[in-house]
Amino acid sequence: MVQFSLSFSNLKIPKHQSGYLDYAGLKSFMVECAKCDIEDGGGDDEDPQPGQVDAPEMQVPLIDRTQVQTGEGGRRWIRRFREEVRKVTDYHEGMQNLISEKKVEVFAKWRDRDSNVGDIGGGGMTREDKREWRRDMRMVYRLCDEALSFKALNETAIIKVKKKCRKYHRGWLDGYEKEEEEEEDTRGWGTKGSIDEVVEEWCNRTGDSQQQAVNELRSIPLPPSSSLSVLLGFRSGLLLTLLLWLVWDLLFDDPNGVDVLDSPTTWGWSFSLCAIMVQLGYGVCKSQWSIRGINADYLLGFHRPRDTDAGRVIIARGLGMGVGWNVGFLMFLKIRRDAAGVIGRTIPAYACQVLVLLMIAWHTFFPIRKRRGILKGVWETVKTPWGRVTFRENLIADGLTSAVKVNTALAYTLCYYITGDFLLDQDKLSISKGGGSCKNATWTTVVIPLISMMPLLWRLGQCAKRYRDTGERAHVGNAGKYTAAFSVVVFGVFHDQWLKSPSGEDDDFREDLETRAAFRYVWIAFFIGATLYQFWWDVFMDWGLRPFGLFEGWLDGGKPRPQRLFSPKIYVAFIPLDLLLRFLWTLSLIPYNSSSPFGLELSRALDPFLAVAEVVRRLCWALVRVENEHLTNTSKYRRVNYVPGEHKREEEKRNVFIEVMGVVAVVGSVTLIAYFTP
Repeated sequence: MVQFSLSFSNLKIPKHQSGYLDYAGLKSFMVECAKCDIEDGGGDDEDPQPGQVDAPEMQVPLIDRTQVQTGEGGRRWIRRFREEVRKVTDYHEGMQNLISEKKVEVFAKWRDRDSNVGDIGGGGMTREDKREWRRDMRMVYRLCDEALSFKALNETAIIKVKKKCRKYHRGWLDGYEKEEEEEEDTRGWGTKGSIDEVVEEWCNRTGDSQQQAVNELRSIPLPPSSSLSVLLGFRSGLLLTLLLWLVWDLLFDDPNGVDVLDSPTTWGWSFSLCAIMVQLGYGVCKSQWSIRGINADYLLGFHRPRDTDAGRVIIARGLGMGVGWNVGFLMFLKIRRDAAGVIGRTIPAYACQVLVLLMIAWHTFFPIRKRRGILKGVWETVKTPWGRVTFRENLIADGLTSAVKVNTALAYTLCYYITGDFLLDQDKLSISKGGGSCKNATWTTVVIPLISMMPLLWRLGQCAKRYRDTGERAHVGNAGKYTAAFSVVVFGVFHDQWLKSPSGEDDDFREDLETRAAFRYVWIAFFIGATLYQFWWDVFMDWGLRPFGLFEGWLDGGKPRPQRLFSPKIYVAFIPLDLLLRFLWTLSLIPYNSSSPFGLELSRALDPFLAVAEVVRRLCWALVRVENEHLTNTSKYRRVNYVPGEHKREEEKRNVFIEVMGVVAVVGSVTLIAYFTP
């Protein structure tokens, strides 16, 4: 294998861990130059010497908002600005030359190694040769990708500098703007051509399509073994065992006259289960994005590795939370079914759920440095339309619209514990008998409808703000999608009596039968129309797919469509799944009560499943939505289309032995409890 002694270390490439370059250089210089022009336009013609840096960095100034006339200070700043651009361009050319040398070296090595092999699948190459060839090609591709990342970051900084300068010191750029077109040509930088050559070489040897080659070159093979891999396997096996135990207890064990699913505690278990599924789903999505070269951290505004965790770490945490949930629920079942026994009199059943909820809360807010970005995004979403709107806030607001059932369960759970209902006789607090204090009129007619409607209003406000800022009509169509859903929800919440089918025993519903039937049909029509509108927007706009072309490509041999990073079968499966679950989601927005249009018992039975189904749909949607944003910049949140490479992370070391012993102790305790209870 060719020994690559470069990660551009001889060029002293800066570490782009933040996603943005250091702006400190031109900040103070801009202010100094502006002060010179404000005073008398004078000043020394000699530019102040910039500080020592390892590599050229584009630096964004802190603009003085005072309007000043162009003087010597402005001319000095322009000279410094041109010098910075020239340094960046020269540095990138050095990177490009180094990449070209290594590319030629790798290509020549393998063409000389076996000139008779036309493709990588031929018989002239051993399995080890194939692995070595793939490693070499991926190395060259990643070097090209680093160079493109360098270009994207600096080009973004240049655009920001010029935009700010035009806004506050337009006179400074009057002469510079005449050279804009030429500058754009000089910043082409040609790295894309090197990537194309690597992709073409891969296609020639393997017979893959261009997009398949890109997917393979971008893929990051997971390490063969590590402490985290052992931890993932251990937690997965433990979780599966506990799930089988739980299913056995629910289906075959004697309930002893206790209907646990009719208890108000069902809200807490439903919420915590959905929260864990979100954790696991996010980890799986992030791992898939990383494997396919999608820098989701950059798209979501996490510009440092310490701001978030890697996908496998998130999955491991989710599996641990799942183990805790199963242990808590099993203990809860045993205690509730043996309320008169020794365990039931000693340990209150609600304590099991409280511990699980505290576990969820801990992993939601701590460590705070890794949760700060998400929590800030939630706060900006809640502040809509006064908060900022980026792709992160966009994704969070969409997620909140899907979390109506989850948030409703959380609201009922908080009410259950705040009002003290958990201290009362649980047999008298069944949901079918009223559900206690949390089923009063104020809670069900004010709080729960607000939870259903506010996420839609936040997303609607974001669309309106984006339209005001960009003027793009697509945001108007997106706002129409949420307006349609909002209309269906409002009518279903505040006119639910009009939607219920009349019965022969209910005289109230027999009156104005034709009017009520007409309103019911209109609502059903709006329900279907709004859902189809949302489905169409998901597929065509958010995912950027063309279903008919997609199916043709899949049926013609399974080759991916252009500009797609996942297998075509993924999209073929997700499209009908999204349509089905979209209907269930719109239905889930309507709170159920005694006058539910689909019946109280059916709505109550389906409630937990609707919440889980919507979590699954939203995770599938997010997987493809982030991929589309990475490829096309469809929402125009980025100034340049190229996305820099993902941060290089060092995998955390885990002491699996301590956890194994702790889990053995917990499982042993649960086994003893199970032994002494029926």
